[in-house]
Amino acid sequence: MDWGNLLYHIILQIFQHLSLVDQAQASSVCRCWNNVFHTPDPWRRFEFELNQPATSYLCSTHPDLVQQIIKKHAQHLQYVIFKIDSSTESAEAGCDILS
Repeated sequence: MDWGNLLYHIILQIFQHLSLVDQAQASSVCRCWNNVFHTPDPWRRFEFELNQPATSYLCSTHPDLVQQIIKKHAQHLQYVIFKIDSSTESAEAGCDILS
């Protein structure tokens, strides 16, 4: 199967089931997947997690990456979901991003 020949909406569906890091890796499959990754559609809903690895089972997203994504795709965002553990460091990072 030639993965580059999948329809746009199918690739978009695949991306919606992947974490941000996995989406970025999948965008390197081919030019078509990279183009889908950089369209506004995947960035309408952005969910990320801030936590300290020793205190949480969540998969953390680096705060700098979160800020870059929000800055780059702010005009497309409709929903942003924060998941933050109970640590002070995570709470401070979340407040920094929101400010």
